[in-house]
This record gives sequence, structure tokens and C-alpha cells, in this order.
Amino acid sequence: MSKLVAVAQLALCFVAVLCISSSGQNHPPEFVGKWILVDGEFSDGLDGDMELLSDGTGFVESTDKYKQRTVNVDCTWKIVDKRIVISANVMGTSTSVLYYYKLSGYELMLNDDEEIGDDGGYGALYVRKENLKDYEKKQEAELGEILKSGYVLFEKGKHKEAVFNFNRVLKESKDSEKIKKAKEGIERVQKAPEEAKKAETKKVADKAKASISTFKDSRDGKTYKKVTIGNQTWTAENLNYATKKGSKCFGGKEDNCVKYGRLYTWAAAKEACPAGWHLPSETEWVTLLTNAGDDKSVPTKLKSKSGWDSNGNGTDNFGFSALPGGYDDGLHKNYLGQVGFWWFDPPTGDDVGMSLGEGIGVIGKQPIGSYKYSVRCVQN
Repeated sequence: MSKLVAVAQLALCFVAVLCISSSGQNHPPEFVGKWILVDGEFSDGLDGDMELLSDGTGFVESTDKYKQRTVNVDCTWKIVDKRIVISANVMGTSTSVLYYYKLSGYELMLNDDEEIGDDGGYGALYVRKENLKDYEKKQEAELGEILKSGYVLFEKGKHKEAVFNFNRVLKESKDSEKIKKAKEGIERVQKAPEEAKKAETKKVADKAKASISTFKDSRDGKTYKKVTIGNQTWTAENLNYATKKGSKCFGGKEDNCVKYGRLYTWAAAKEACPAGWHLPSETEWVTLLTNAGDDKSVPTKLKSKSGWDSNGNGTDNFGFSALPGGYDDGLHKNYLGQVGFWWFDPPTGDDVGMSLGEGIGVIGKQPIGSYKYSVRCVQN
């Protein structure tokens, strides 16, 4: 009989332990406290901060986005089968919502769709109020690494991935310096095509300068510089070959021929280039401009460093050394030191040459007639 009593007493104790344990599991102390929503939201149900008390009660600060107000709702809570159950009475209607959870230190991840896996996917992330500064410090450190990674990706040419990182920093960081650097990163990505083009143009320019050499015109023994820009080799000076007719020095002064080259009629220009060279076509001029960058800075890059008056000297990045020989229309001599105008072959309609005297390189529309312009030649 005493054995039966002893067994019964043991069983009662075991049941009591189970009851106490079950009660403890329903309201685990590690969940108790004020939780601040720091990331994410749910489509319905719990969408604000919450406080969970050890007796299984609490409240939720629910935000009404449409009416721009916050409502405190009393609730009860418990843990059941790996889910936290929040029950409340809202406007006379009892409701319960279930969330899968993952508790990691002071971070509580909730998800109303599916169990949270190792990938950390969640619908909302809460942080204990007393640990909010710790969390923010940790997040800023992680965002710092994300920012660094963004610049590494940018240098590797992975611009889309870099922008993703920069945008995340802009969205989540509160550090003004990180925000500034993220904005700078996005600006660099946006300018990357332009910078790449500039780098390629500089490469062409450096190669062109290294290619500068001379050749002698066997017809009169004059020596000219030549330069290879891209796949084209040009004379790096205006031609100064005296044709039998149709060419002259500006103003009839030989010094102008020495400095700026001669001016040629269309008929003379077609015959002016030495053997192995030809008068450039419009396409060849356009290719030159493209190789030089194809932008508003092109004239400056192709113009010589001296010899220009009102339109300004250039930087001569490629060694092309364009000089403003002006032009002669048969009645007037115009714009020496101000405008350079060169023939191309064949003329297309009224387009007869290239000018660098404007803000940009332009195809000129001038009558052929007795006009005289400068000549540059391209090697065959």
C-alpha cells in the first residue's frame, strides 16, 4: 500500500512539473520587454511596436497609415508550436494573429507567411528598446562594409550591383559621411561611360603624340610633320605646296604660308597632296573628330597651342596642331588667326570643308567658286 502511495505521489509531482514547464514555455522570459519595429511590416495584423509582459499580457502600438495616427491596443500573447500568438480586441472584434519567430539576442524576427530559415528571411525585425543603440551601431558597421563592397564592385565594372549597395546605404544609414560617399558612388557609376570614353580618348592621344614623325615632299623638298590618330595618319601641318595655279599665301605674304600653309581653290586642292596621300573625305574628318572625343572640347584638343586669336588657342592633345589659316573668297581675305577651314573630297551638296573656328567642329556650308581654304592630307 505504501508503494502505491509513493508512486501516486511521484506521478502528481511529475504532472505538476509538466504544468509549470508548459506555463513557462507559453510566456518565455526572453520575450518579455519593449520591442521596437526597425525593419519591415506586415500586410495586416501586427505592424507597430509592441510590449510583452511576463503575465502574458501586453500592448501593440498600431499605426493607421491612412489616418496618420497611432493606436495602442491591449493584447495577450503566448508561444505555441514555434509561433507567437497575439490576441486582441479591436473595435469590439476579437482577433488573433500567428507569427513564426526567430529570436537572436536582442533581435526578434517575425514572419506571418512561413517559418524563418537559416537565410534570415522575415517579414519584420524588432529590437529590444534598451538595445536599440547597440543594434544601430551594428547596422552602421555592416552598412560600412556594404559601402566598401559597392566601391569594389564599381572598380570591377559591376555597376548594377554597386548601385544596389549604394542605394541600400542611402536607405538605411543615418551616418552623414556614409550617405555622402554612397551618393558619390552613384554619381561615379552614372559618369562611368563618360569617364571610360575620356580614358580611351586619352589613350588615343598619348599614342598619337608618340607617333609624331616627319616626311619629305619630294616635289619641293619641304618637310612636314605627320601624326597617327586612331587608324588614320594625317599631316600635322597645313600643306604649303605651291600648285601651278589656284594656291596662294594669305594676303600674298610668304610669312603666312610658312606659318599657316597655303590656301587652295577646290581644283588646286584635289591635286595638292603629295604621292601616297590624299585629300580627306567628309567621313575621314568625322572619324578624326570621333577619335578626338566627339564632344564640344574636340576643337580645343585639335587646335595648336598658339596662333589663334579671338577663338582661343587649343591644348593640342593629339599633335594635330590645327592652325587658323583663314580663307580667301576671291574678293576678300578673311579671318587669318581666327578660323581654320579645310577642304574635303568629294563635297556633298554645299558641304565643302571642316571648320574648327566655332565652338564645335562643324561641316562647313560654303560655295566652292573661287574660295580658297587650307589643306590637310591623309596617308593612303
